Amino acid sequence: MTTAYATLFEVSESLLSAYEKATGLAADFTEAYEGIAVDEVVPFLESLPQHIYKLKLFYGKMAQYVAITSASFSTNDKRIADNMEK
Repeated sequence: MTTAYATLFEVSESLLSAYEKATGLAADFTEAYEGIAVDEVVPFLESLPQHIYKLKLFYGKMAQYVAITSASFSTNDKRIADNMEK
C-alpha cells in the first residue's frame, strides 16, 4: 500500500505542476496564434486548469484514502495480535 500511496501522491503533485503551467495557456495561445481555431481552442484552454485541478484533488483524495486504509489495517492487525496473546 505504501507504493500505491507514493504513486498517487506523485501523480497528484505532477497534476499540480500541470495546473500551474496550464493557467497561462489561453493567453499565450491568443498572443501566438492568428488562425481560425481561436474560437474553439481558447475556451478549451480556459477550462483546462479547472479540470486538471479537479484531477489533482481526486488523486490527492485517493492517496489520502490509501494512507488511512493502510493505517487502519495496521491498527487492526495490532489489535488482533494483542487479543490473540490474551
